[in-house]
Amino acid sequence: KRQDMVFDSQVDLWETLDYKDDDGEMIILRARAENAPGYLRGRAYDRYRNGRWNSPESKRSLLSELPEGRVTYTIFNRAGYLPGDDPVRIELLPAGSFRSAVIPVPGTAAEFELVADDLKSDVDGTLTVSAWDASGGCTILARPYPFTSAYPMPWPRTREEHFYLEVPDNLETEMADIADLIFDGHENDGTRTKINQLNRYFQQNFSYQLGVEMRPNRDPVLQFLTEKRRGHCELFATSTALLLRSQGIPTRYITGFVCAEPHPYSGHWLSRLGISRGELVLTG
Repeated sequence: KRQDMVFDSQVDLWETLDYKDDDGEMIILRARAENAPGYLRGRAYDRYRNGRWNSPESKRSLLSELPEGRVTYTIFNRAGYLPGDDPVRIELLPAGSFRSAVIPVPGTAAEFELVADDLKSDVDGTLTVSAWDASGGCTILARPYPFTSAYPMPWPRTREEHFYLEVPDNLETEMADIADLIFDGHENDGTRTKINQLNRYFQQNFSYQLGVEMRPNRDPVLQFLTEKRRGHCELFATSTALLLRSQGIPTRYITGFVCAEPHPYSGHWLSRLGISRGELVLTG
């Protein structure tokens, strides 16, 4: 089952997330915070090939320290990424069903306190943890609301020139033709206008549906855009990413959880397996 591992190293568009019974209602995370944490970002993906997104392999360890009197907990800091003068504090409490090597955090998260041997960040800010005792949770300090930064900028910055503008060779011609149709009359408009135009195009011509069968001999994104015009959220997000890239707009594919449902009694915010989301993050 795909839900056995949250935020896997690959997103496979050939598979459709098909919840059975009440799987989609399963609580996957709880969070204590003054305000709803909102979108907790999991893993970033930058390279698309044959219906699959892959994440960067290069990672580096975050700075760490052992707080006095708390031997088991380690504080990790994202270098050069400060939480601000009045940081937001979030206590993340994964459910027992949570299975992931990646910790989902707000885009502006800067400091992390947890029981773990090591915490690494890849070029896009994905946090991969080693030997994490998830039962102890994770305390996060982030920049104050509202969050104004999407996700840590890639290092080095020159990476985006290739990875975040790449459209596979076998899709380039057809994606360019589709983009010409969508952005006709908007070729010289700015990024925000093109995003709005793309949103309108999908809203007017496409529908959300699980279980749409894809033929194995044609890329699922092309089938979605030119034939099916219906599909799951990963197809919408991937199509958007590749179409924006075709317009010279550097784009990443990000997965995560929406954590905005208040618990009626305990003061927690909840995130359910059925409201995991893929989204686009512009890197420019």
